[in-house]
Amino acid sequence: YFDVDEFAHLHWGYSFLIGEKPYTDFFYLFPPFFLFPIAAIISVFGRSISAIIAARVFIFLIFCITCLLLFILAKKMRNTQTALLAVIIFAFLPLPYDKLLEVRPDLLATLLSLTGIYLFSLSESKYRGKLLFISGLLISSSLAVVPKTVFFLIPVLAVLVYKIIRAIIFN
Repeated sequence: YFDVDEFAHLHWGYSFLIGEKPYTDFFYLFPPFFLFPIAAIISVFGRSISAIIAARVFIFLIFCITCLLLFILAKKMRNTQTALLAVIIFAFLPLPYDKLLEVRPDLLATLLSLTGIYLFSLSESKYRGKLLFISGLLISSSLAVVPKTVFFLIPVLAVLVYKIIRAIIFN
């Protein structure tokens, strides 16, 4: 089935595509960055059922990439079994199970945040400055899609505070 919110996001994406402005020409609850991929899908498939299916396929691809990234991140932190368990729990939790495959901005924001956290975890390499910049860009992009991803900043800030305190004590 299709949720009412999905049609709302598709309608808002179409309104954005035809040149209407969010907040002034039509009511919108989020920052407008999720409207870009939705408008692009509608521009390719037109106002048809194909656009709805294509938007769902887009979200499904984001879901698959998010699962893969979650697996890589959990495996880096623990082991393969823990990573598999993390992905299974993420994919099959009863409450968000259907919401993860609906046309909503939350999953895109989650993917951007997780990618930023993963790159932040890799920033001890020789590409430290570039990775930190891209990590910050991705996390801020997730905030531009859905502001509630601000809570993904907690582990990043905890690591930074730990590093600062450790540098002060041991230097």
